[in-house]
Amino acid sequence: MIASRYAQFAILISLFAPVTLAAQDTGKQTLRQICSLKSDGTDLQVLGKLPDSLAVNAPDISPDAKQILFSSWDDEDGESRENSRIARLNLSVGALASPLEFELGDGAMPSWSPRGKRIAFTRFSLSRGVWIMKSDGTGKVLLDSRGTNSKWSPNGHMIAYSRSVRGGRTIAIYDMVEDRSFELWENSGSPFESIADCFAWSPDSSQLCLRARRPSEDTGEENQDSSQIVTVRIHDSADLTTHETCEDGHLPAIAWHPDGKRIVFSKLANGGKVTQLYGFTPATGDASHPLPGQDATRDNSGVCWARDGSRLIFVSTAAKGSKEP
Repeated sequence: MIASRYAQFAILISLFAPVTLAAQDTGKQTLRQICSLKSDGTDLQVLGKLPDSLAVNAPDISPDAKQILFSSWDDEDGESRENSRIARLNLSVGALASPLEFELGDGAMPSWSPRGKRIAFTRFSLSRGVWIMKSDGTGKVLLDSRGTNSKWSPNGHMIAYSRSVRGGRTIAIYDMVEDRSFELWENSGSPFESIADCFAWSPDSSQLCLRARRPSEDTGEENQDSSQIVTVRIHDSADLTTHETCEDGHLPAIAWHPDGKRIVFSKLANGGKVTQLYGFTPATGDASHPLPGQDATRDNSGVCWARDGSRLIFVSTAAKGSKEP
């Protein structure tokens, strides 16, 4: 299992004094890395190098910028997302190595509460559903047995997650203040047959950005591998805007900048050879553009912003066909 196999792996990592790419052997293609960029696309840094067999998804940095949580599972052992555990990297000033920890247990899609005291996450198998736990992994409480892929709102009052409905998928919102849940499109029915794992809240907690796929009879498209990047207001789900249609890539990801002006997402690029990060401004309707500063030869996905908006954290993987020298 992952916990026993990789608990002793040293991860070269430091948030405040990481290794810059300029200081590395650029000819070496490490399979999986956790990287960061400044918000202007400069200062690409490798925060950590992970075991080659370890699949990584959905990183989320803690509000105090001291920890990164993410989903992980062992590809070489034949595991899949449903076998995932929550991995934690502890970041500290001047640290050169930090072990990869799994003491938070099974689960996927971890999402910090705004104050970092609790974590929302997804469990599978007999414990299937959306759960909440304390930041030390104790006090696990089931929120919804039908839910997956939860995300805590920036104001801390709500948790959004996906849920199956007849004919497709929808988004449910748990209101922690009122202790109630409701579904978007409750009256009209969800317009989507599928919704990707990762989605993002707007900084004011009024909207969500989703990667979703409409039924083919609605779009008239023959390509069933295409999806749309959309934004929707949670208290007026009829107010839905489509920003882009793109081919589905590896581990799609979305992150909304804390200033509210930019959204970053992943999509296939270079003729479908790699997955790259793209950005757009939702208020203007302008087309998306590749994020500057990223390595254009690698698959880049799994994004999240530091809470102050200063850096973008993402997962970078050697593109298919690349080999470790």
